[in-house]
Amino acid sequence: MAHPSAAWGIEIGQFAIKALRLERSGNEVEVTDFAVVPHRKVLSSPDIDVAEITRLSLGQLISEKNLEGEHLVISVPGHSAFARFAKLPPVEPKALPEIVKFEAVQQIPFPIEEVEWDYEAFREEGSPEVEVGIFAITRERVNERLDVYGEVGLSPETLTLSPVSLFNAMNYDLNLGNTEKPVVFIDIGTQATDVIIATGNRCWIRTFPLGGNNFTEAIASSFKISYAKAERLKLEAASSKYAKQIMQAMRPVFADLLQELQRSLSYASSSGDLTTMVGLGSTFKIPGLRKFIGQQLQVNVTRLDEFKRIDVSGKEAASFAENCVNMGTAYGLALQGVGVGQIDINLVPSAILREQMWHSKTKWFVAAACIIVAGSALSILGPFLQQRQLGTDGIPTKVKQVLRQGKENVNAYRKAKDNGQVGVEASTINSLFTYRDVWPYLVQDAADALASSSPTARDFTLAEYLAQFPDPATRPLIQLYDLKGNYIPEVTGKDAVPAKIQLTLVVDLSYGATDDPKETGAAIDFVSKNIVQWLKNNAEPVGNREHVPYTIMNKIGYGQENFVAKSGPEHGPNAVPSGGGSGGGRPGGGVGGGQPGGGRPGGGVGGGGRPGGGRPGGGVGGGSGGGRPGGGSGGGSGGSPPVDDAVIPYVPVTTSSLNVLAPLPKHPESKLHPEGKIWFRATITYEVELLKQPRQAQANGMGG
Repeated sequence: MAHPSAAWGIEIGQFAIKALRLERSGNEVEVTDFAVVPHRKVLSSPDIDVAEITRLSLGQLISEKNLEGEHLVISVPGHSAFARFAKLPPVEPKALPEIVKFEAVQQIPFPIEEVEWDYEAFREEGSPEVEVGIFAITRERVNERLDVYGEVGLSPETLTLSPVSLFNAMNYDLNLGNTEKPVVFIDIGTQATDVIIATGNRCWIRTFPLGGNNFTEAIASSFKISYAKAERLKLEAASSKYAKQIMQAMRPVFADLLQELQRSLSYASSSGDLTTMVGLGSTFKIPGLRKFIGQQLQVNVTRLDEFKRIDVSGKEAASFAENCVNMGTAYGLALQGVGVGQIDINLVPSAILREQMWHSKTKWFVAAACIIVAGSALSILGPFLQQRQLGTDGIPTKVKQVLRQGKENVNAYRKAKDNGQVGVEASTINSLFTYRDVWPYLVQDAADALASSSPTARDFTLAEYLAQFPDPATRPLIQLYDLKGNYIPEVTGKDAVPAKIQLTLVVDLSYGATDDPKETGAAIDFVSKNIVQWLKNNAEPVGNREHVPYTIMNKIGYGQENFVAKSGPEHGPNAVPSGGGSGGGRPGGGVGGGQPGGGRPGGGVGGGGRPGGGRPGGGVGGGSGGGRPGGGSGGGSGGSPPVDDAVIPYVPVTTSSLNVLAPLPKHPESKLHPEGKIWFRATITYEVELLKQPRQAQANGMGG
C-alpha cells in the first residue's frame, strides 16, 4: 500500500489527546504541526461519560487544526487489544499467511470472526526461522473507537496498537536496526504499563494492568482524600512537606510494579544481556521511581526527555519539549502514516477501507469517463480531420456521416437515460407513498431534538433574557434552517438491507460564537450535548416511542467542516423585513408593518389586529383585523410595545412551529445578534433504518 508524504498521528490518552503531523522527504521526516488537548476531566475519573469527554476534546482539536483531507493514523491502548508472538518453522513465503492464520486462531482468545487482526513477520538474516507478531482487537472495540472519530467528521485510515507505535518511534529515532543489544522501553500509562523489548528491528510486547492510577489511588486511600487531590499530591511529591508519607503510601504499588517488570523481562534473557532501559510517560516523573527500578533490576534506567531525529523550532519549541515525554505514540503513528514505521499493521476493517477508497476515487470517475469519450472520438475522427485538412476529395462527407451517427447515438443515449431516470424516480415515489407515514415522525424528532436545548420552560421579557445572557457568545439560541431527507430503497434477496432515509438537519445557532470564526469548539459542544445526544438517547423505538417506525442509526456527523461561521444581525435563512407592507410568509413576518406578518409561525411584530401567525407571538397592536390568522390585509399602522418590554412566551417546539428559535420564538435580531458578532450554521447528518410498515404489508397482500 502506498503511503502519503504527510500524515497525522493522533493518540487519545487518559489526560489529553496528543497529535503530531510529519512530512517525509526521503528517509527523513519533519514535524510540521502538533497539538496537545487536555481533557476536561481525566478519562479514568469515576462517574464520567468517557465517550462524551473524548468527543469534546476531539472537537477542540479539529477547531484548532485543519484535519480535512489529511491522512490520519490512530491507536488503541495496549490493554484494549492483544499482542501475541510466536516462532514458526521454516516455511515458504507464499504459505506464510495461512500458517499465521492458523497460529492466530490458536493465540487469540476470541473467535477469529469476532476480531480484526493483522501480523508482522520478523526474519533474521541467515536464519530460516520466522517470528511473527500477531495483533488483534475485537470488532466491538474497533467500532467504538472509529465511531468516536466519525461523530466529529473524522475518518482515520489506519488503526494500530499504542505499544506498536511506540516501538516504531523508538526504532526510527534511535536507529535500533543498527544495534544488536536489546533495549527495554517501559511506558507507564494511566491505566496500564507497556513493556517493549526491542532487539534490532524485532520487538516483543507485554501489557499489564498497573499504571499511574494505582499510585494515585494508593495516596487517596492512605490520606483519605479525593482522587483529584491525590493526583495533585503525586505530581508535587518531590517538593511536598509530606514527601515521606506520600512515598510510603505508594510503596506497595512500587513492589507490584517491580514484580510485573521482572516477569516481563524474563523474556529478555533469551534476547541477550539487558543493560539499557528507557522510561516513558508522565508517571516516570514520580520522584525516586527511576532510581528504584534501576537498583532493583540492576540496570541503567534513563528517561526519554527529547527525541533525536525530530524537533520543533521557534515559539513552539518550549511547548514541544515540555510534552516530548508523552508524544512517543503520536510520533510512531505519524511515522507509520508516511511509510517509515518498521511495523505496518492496520486494524481498520477492510469494509471501511474499501468505502474510504471508493469515496476518494468517485470524484475522478466522471473526469476519467469524459477523457475516455473524448479520446475515443479523437481516435475515430482524427484521421478524417487530418485528411480533410489536406484537401482530399470525398472525406468531408464521411466526416459528416460519422458526426451525424455520433449525434444520433448521443440522442439515443439521452432518451434511454431519461426513461431510466423516470423509472427510478417512479419507483422512489412509489416507495415514498409506502412510507409516507414516516415523515411526520422525522419532522417531530427534528423539532424535539432542537427543543432539548431549552434551558427552562418559562416566559422571559427580552430585558430579562439579555440580563441573564449579556454575552452573545453564551446565548443558547438555535433555529431550524433546513431539514432534508434522501430515501434509500430496501434491498431484497439473499443480502437483504432494510430501507433507509439519510437526513440532513441544518440549524443556525449563536451558542459558543466568538469574534474568531475558527473557534467552533463551544458550538460543537452545544450541538453534541443537546441535539446529537437527544438523537442517541431516542434511537430505539421503545417505551413512549414504540410507535416510531424506524431506528436512528448511531453514526451521526457533525464535524468541524459542518460548522460555517457567519456574521451580521440576521440570524436564520431570511432577514426580517422592516417598515410597512405585509410581513411575508416566512418566520418572523414584518416588523412594524401595516398588515399581519403572514401565515407562518411567529407572525409579524406590530402587524394587524388579528394574530399574524398560527401561534402566540404574532402581530401585536394596531390596524383592523384580517380575514384569518396570518392572512388578509390588516390596515392601519402597526404600533407595538417597545421591544425590550415585550414578553416572549415560551412555547415548546412542535411539528407546526419548526421555524422558531428554541427556547425563544422569533424575535428581532438587531438586539439578540449585534452587528459584527459571529453565529454558526451547522449541518448534522444522520440516518434512520425503517421498520416494516403495515401499509406495505397490506399492499403486498392485496397484490396476491
